[in-house]
Amino acid sequence: MARPQQPSAATHAARHFWPSTNASATAILGLMVSLPFVVPLHTLPIPSFQSEWLAMVLGCLGLMSIALQRNQRQFWVPGIAGAPLALIAVALLQWALGMFTYGATAFTLTMILLWAALIAAAGQTLVHAVGERSLTTRLAWFLLAGGLLNALFGLLQYLELWQAFRGWVSAPLDLTKFGIYGNLAQENHFATHLSLSLVSASYLCYSSQMKVRWFVSASVLCVLALALSGSRSSFLYLAWIVALSLRLVDRGSQKPNYKRLASWAIAAVMTLALLVSIALLVLPSSPQLQRLLTFSSAFGPRMTLWQHAITMFLEQPLLGVGFDAFAYRLVGQLHPSTDPIVWGVDHYAHNLILQLLAVAGLCGLLVVAWPLLALLRRMLAVPYSVERLWSWGVVGILLIHSMLEQPLFYSYFLGLAALVAGLSDTKARALSLGTKTRAVVVAACAVALLFLLKTANDYDNIEGHFYSGRYASPNKDHQTVAERELVQNLRQFSIFSPLAELIAPEHVLSASASVQEKVAFNERVMRYAPVAEIEFRHAALLAEDSRMAEATKQFARAAFAYPHDAEHYLTRFKALAASDPATYGPLAEFATEWMRTRIHPYHKP
Repeated sequence: MARPQQPSAATHAARHFWPSTNASATAILGLMVSLPFVVPLHTLPIPSFQSEWLAMVLGCLGLMSIALQRNQRQFWVPGIAGAPLALIAVALLQWALGMFTYGATAFTLTMILLWAALIAAAGQTLVHAVGERSLTTRLAWFLLAGGLLNALFGLLQYLELWQAFRGWVSAPLDLTKFGIYGNLAQENHFATHLSLSLVSASYLCYSSQMKVRWFVSASVLCVLALALSGSRSSFLYLAWIVALSLRLVDRGSQKPNYKRLASWAIAAVMTLALLVSIALLVLPSSPQLQRLLTFSSAFGPRMTLWQHAITMFLEQPLLGVGFDAFAYRLVGQLHPSTDPIVWGVDHYAHNLILQLLAVAGLCGLLVVAWPLLALLRRMLAVPYSVERLWSWGVVGILLIHSMLEQPLFYSYFLGLAALVAGLSDTKARALSLGTKTRAVVVAACAVALLFLLKTANDYDNIEGHFYSGRYASPNKDHQTVAERELVQNLRQFSIFSPLAELIAPEHVLSASASVQEKVAFNERVMRYAPVAEIEFRHAALLAEDSRMAEATKQFARAAFAYPHDAEHYLTRFKALAASDPATYGPLAEFATEWMRTRIHPYHKP
């Protein structure tokens, strides 16, 4: 009998660098649900870019790590992955019908939805590899750690100690007017993150992986930061956590005493947190707590956006107005007869259902709602357990947030939602993960990472040239040439090509371009981002093109949507009329009269 051969040095090396467990993938995806929430970088023009970019990079690395596991023979795709994949089909149909202003927007949406579907599959695959309890525990620790760190950052902001940690903690807004937000740059996102951490703490305590005293300490820190955020959604989140905890208490009668005590402790702490938060409404002692009483600022703008979203749906019920057309249609719908108070222009309906109906119609809503409702039904069919407390808690909080905001439009929330929905789904299909399939997945992830690196470089150039001035040249001619080259490069192949045209139109069209070319270009940019500058400029261009009736109508549209800016642009129109009265005089006269008699006095920032 031949002696078995010893593994060669090359084989040992391959096994060392090619792991046989999924610990690395779990750790990377754990970082995906924690690290992006505490990144202190928030720069214009997209304050959330760094956090979203990091979430997508970590998600791709996690997928690559799963594909490289030599013992991983199958890749499991859960039923919920059908939601983003079907929404891709709707987006591609809209693109084919010319409903996207820019192809780059359709491409970006497609890539993000595909990424979300793969993250859901990664969650399901890891459940089969390491088990639901093990995966839930690891992810809960990561999520809790990120939440506690963010709560600490928020308290440093409130105590005005954040400057001692400059570079690690974001600068807060005026604390006499706004709540704290940690490193998320938005109070509502901050409150959601802390509530997700409370869910994780509850799970870890009940499963005897965290002592009750540490759970109480973590809960107090998170609840205190929640109150100081001024986010009214906190009450809904806490009520949801209390309901889930009481559900465990009800099912804990047959469990060991220490588990019953832990469940009672969780329910007691959460109930106390809810009562304390309600008490703060009665005795507000700071601007952050007073914000909890100003319900008009919460419901007023949302009711307006919801009303206009319904109008958009009724106008185009099948496919909606287009994924990138919400703000443009909103500006066109604003009118003194239907909007006694103008709250401002937004790109989102602040409600997931109405957003899908408005921008994607019944097709968009059904392809998301059907798999989601099927997932919830399957989750209800599974016996309630401590692991289900965590998954129900995370999914529930994100769904509550989605009824009032647009958290799933941010990749760090979308990635968490996809991962938890994927690991919670009990319906999945196994795909063979052979050598060729591994190579394809790894290659695709590598290409995605390279593209993300290019995207980060594009964003850095935009921010450095047009916002922070980090790349500004003392020679103005050199600076102009550099900016023009950058814009032309971005327009060729970058997801920021629409943004480049928005912020630097002078580098796209020359001064000698015909007025018809300028009108067409400005209209394209206006459909992408109907900001005040573009809206009022369009009125001037229409006047220049001798389309005075359209020009006056455009001014009225812009002035009603942006009343605070109307006086500034009226001054500019008067200056144009002084230099060319034949072209701009009628527009300036109309704008002057409109401002005097018809501008609505009520406007909320």
